[in-house]
Parts: sequence; structure tokens; C-alpha cells
Amino acid sequence: MKKIFQLGIAGVSAALLLTGCQFAQAGDTKSEKEVVERDKANSLSVDIELGVGQLNVSKGAENWFEGEFNYDHTKLKPVVDYNFNGSQGDLHISQERKKFNFGFGKENHTRWDLLLNEDIPTELDVDTGVSDSELNLSGMRLEDLDINTGVGDVTIDLSGAWDESFNVSIDSGVGNTTIYIPKEVGVKLSADKGVGDINVKDLIVKGDHTYVNEAYEKGAEVVIEIDADLGVGDIEVLMK
Repeated sequence: MKKIFQLGIAGVSAALLLTGCQFAQAGDTKSEKEVVERDKANSLSVDIELGVGQLNVSKGAENWFEGEFNYDHTKLKPVVDYNFNGSQGDLHISQERKKFNFGFGKENHTRWDLLLNEDIPTELDVDTGVSDSELNLSGMRLEDLDINTGVGDVTIDLSGAWDESFNVSIDSGVGNTTIYIPKEVGVKLSADKGVGDINVKDLIVKGDHTYVNEAYEKGAEVVIEIDADLGVGDIEVLMK
């Protein structure tokens, strides 16, 4: 009931904001590349905010960050800010816009393909509005993962070997969520169910919407704890 109430408030807020919206007009698709070079940082804090478009995030950057941005309206221009604070690098990636742009009346061609460095400990925060997201995070050195989605489907790949434990927070609005988890590393999933189904395979039920894998049950030293707050949509958890 709490989730439904929150969604209702969000819907009213969105309706009120329509008076301040700008609607995209057709134009040529622009393409940009951005790079954040390595420095003396010992860890990274990465904040990704995408209002509208397709988001793809994975490892593979030789530098701290390498991104390719495609967009077709000036209000959706990407902005990459990086600051080195002591031993930590702070990276913020967002869209340059003063008013929210829904892109009504045409297909939206905004697409971000972002590569992060897998060698440095990273706290990752992903915040999307109207967007489908593919987060292929297997092989990274995550210290914390926070995902907030508005409208759209999200796929999160956490498979593979992990050397250190970390927490994952997922807050979804409207859309389906798919999570790939490893077999060898302990995994605990706690799901606050909204309107939708929870589909899990090869997991052990530990309570009301709480599930663990066999490695967790056997006392794995490395554990991924996932806290999922679901809105409208299904969640599927698969071993990989």
C-alpha cells in the first residue's frame, strides 16, 4: 500500500510539472566521446543521472572513464564532471537541461555507452527517469551500488567472482528488473513487493520475500546483500 501511495504522489507531481516541460523537436543526432584519465585516486565515487534515453554501463575503460554519447537535442547534452578530493575521485555524469524533456512526437535517440575501470574500488549510483538500462557490472570492484529507476526496464549483471562484500539498493518505479547473481559468492535478496511478481530460481526462501543462495546458506565470507523496493513490474533473479 505504501508503494502504491508513493506512485500516486509521483504521478500527480509529474502532471504538475507538465506546465514547465519542453518538448523535443526533430534534429540531427549528435555524438560525443568523453574520457576521464587516471590520476592518483585510490577509489571512485560515480554518479550517473539519465533523464531520458538508453543507458549501457560496463567495465573495460583503460582510464577511469570512457563514454560515448549519442543524443538529438541540445537539452539532452551530456555533462561529465570529475574532481579529485584527497584520495578519492568524484565523477558525475548527467544531462544538461533546465526543464525536463519528454521527447513527445518523435523517437528519442539518446544513448549512453559508458565504460568504467574495473581495477579501482568504486561506489556506483545510477539514477534514471524514462530509460531502459543495461548494467553489466561483472568483474568490477564495487564497494556499494545504488540504483533508482523511474520508468523502464533494468538489467543488472552481478555474476562472476567478487573479492569483497558490498550492498546493493534498488528502488524501481515502473518496469521490470532482471538481476544476474553468482553461484560461488553469497547472495541475500530482500524484496519489498509492489505490483508485480518475484521470480527466483535456485534460491532458498528464508522468510517473507527474503531469499539466499546456497553459498550464503553455507556461510560464504564474501556476500552481496540486495535490498529491492519494487514499484510496478516484475523482478527476476537468475544464477549466471
